[in-house]
Amino acid sequence: MKIEKFSRLHKIPNSPSFQKKNFFTGIYSSGKTTLANIVARSIDSPYLAYDELYNYRALVDTEELSDEKFANASNLVFKIINRYESYCMDAIPAANIVDLSNFKTYLSGRCDISITIIKCSKEVWLSRQGKGKPIAETEYDEFYYGGKAPIKSWEKLFRPHEVYYYDSGSDYFCNSLSELYDKTQY
Repeated sequence: MKIEKFSRLHKIPNSPSFQKKNFFTGIYSSGKTTLANIVARSIDSPYLAYDELYNYRALVDTEELSDEKFANASNLVFKIINRYESYCMDAIPAANIVDLSNFKTYLSGRCDISITIIKCSKEVWLSRQGKGKPIAETEYDEFYYGGKAPIKSWEKLFRPHEVYYYDSGSDYFCNSLSELYDKTQY
């Protein structure tokens, strides 16, 4: 479904019925923040910027990254999202094994959460990179196609009706992960 007026996302025929708590995931520069903001405005829900909540300082200046350090870094995210009845967050708070365990606990027994998997073609993704910024093209391939591609694991955490697929290069919601990958071939 083509998105013609972002501010009226909820009025577009066949658009997803977003839940109260919405997570948007994809590689950096994939369009997570843009879509999370659009949906937040459309469903009158707060937008939560993951990077502003995650305590990255808990991970720096350390010789060893322990489970405890990762837990300390993600605790604030879970404390804050538990305070909101609804929200749109531009990431999934599960960047490592400790966060993933916390996230699975958070999801347990809930029916008010959705995830939108966001992808664009590699060509579009490369065009979004800032000038002078070093680009590691392999990151895109590893994120979406690698043996441990996180996208494939996120889908398994949710029931099918809770997962949406968005091609940010053409502003189009797909019906499945395979359709999303087909539309965004590079």
